[in-house]
Amino acid sequence: MMETATETTIKDNLLELLQSAADGAALPAGIVARRDIARERLNGLSVPNLRHEEWKYSDMERVLGTFNFVLPKSSNHFETGISDRNSIYLHNGRIEKVELTPEAKESLVILPLGPAMEQYPEMMEKYLGSLITPDDFFSNLNMAFPANGIFLFVKDNAKVKDPVFMYQDCYDEKEMYVQSHNLVVVGKNASLTVIKKQVCSGNGARVFHNMLSELILEEGAEFSFNRLQNECKDTYQVTYLTAGLKKDARLDLTNIAIGGSFTRNNFHVALDGSHSNARLTGLTILNGKQHSDSWVNIRHNMPECESDQLFKSIVNDESTSAFSGKIFVARDAQKTNAYQSNKNIVLTEKANAYSKPQLEIYADDVKCSHGSTTGQIDEEGLFYLRARGIKEAAARKLLLYAFAENIVDRLGDENFRSEVHDMIHQKFN
Repeated sequence: MMETATETTIKDNLLELLQSAADGAALPAGIVARRDIARERLNGLSVPNLRHEEWKYSDMERVLGTFNFVLPKSSNHFETGISDRNSIYLHNGRIEKVELTPEAKESLVILPLGPAMEQYPEMMEKYLGSLITPDDFFSNLNMAFPANGIFLFVKDNAKVKDPVFMYQDCYDEKEMYVQSHNLVVVGKNASLTVIKKQVCSGNGARVFHNMLSELILEEGAEFSFNRLQNECKDTYQVTYLTAGLKKDARLDLTNIAIGGSFTRNNFHVALDGSHSNARLTGLTILNGKQHSDSWVNIRHNMPECESDQLFKSIVNDESTSAFSGKIFVARDAQKTNAYQSNKNIVLTEKANAYSKPQLEIYADDVKCSHGSTTGQIDEEGLFYLRARGIKEAAARKLLLYAFAENIVDRLGDENFRSEVHDMIHQKFN
């Protein structure tokens, strides 16, 4: 696809900005090679816009064209400590503090990317950038230049009982471009739960965050990831969560998106080992002129694997949600079970919910289904509640809570679940 002058200008400005921050630090040879490949790919990639099928609901050319970026202020501050709770604190894409319980400290390694490349060069060389999609602009942009981020390693056979809470915020007095790259490796027969809160804790100018997270689940590994996206109203973000699952590995992901101005979430999961299992769940609640777009691609590459997708959205005022989900089943992936469902409630005439479920199946012994529904609040349910003396406004809220409930209930931590309930309550008010 030919690039327009606008696309070229935006791309060149981003490349020039990121090149200015390149520090020339020594890197493992494998990472240097992947970085060179990503830069070469960028020569043939353009900023996504509405002419790109996978971005037809999210015009990144328009969004990026409104920014005058600076990069976050550099800092090497990083501290660790012992606590009765596992916590990671990030600011503007940079890990600043880690606190772990004595038990978790024996099982986990958590480092900024720079020190991780020095202390674990073989693992970083093997995995960092290994799951990047070749034809995607933002993930290759992320890999092509140095980025802040986290290396999180769960040692083989470690069962981390208490969750790790991750707190992230992004703000500055100037319009800022933030780029972060996270690598999570869950060792053989190990397990971990991460609860991430992307929050608004300061006032500032608009922020654009390009965030790439790669998950490697070794044989028999289990990883649960709960994420709350409740950023400041001037936050724009493109996120990638790419996962590779080996034999008997299990991934359980729940994403709640209620904040920020513009969000595009990309979920790419490869079931590369037999009997691996992935469950992806998402809830989006929008108002005003918020925009949230979810792109899900699950690839069944081996036999006897299972995947389950359930994504819901509630859109109010002039907001827009979009869901594009794809199940790919390779020829050798017999005995596949794959399910996909997208359900949307549209509350006003100016709100929009787009849905595009897809199946691509090359095996013949499979159970696969997909479906999508978009509509308004159930009038029969509303009539039922009003007939029992409940006022209309309260009845509508009850029906919306009921619609969202089975997503929120998948959040494993009781306190986090209660916190999300309160935020949804505020959103409906």
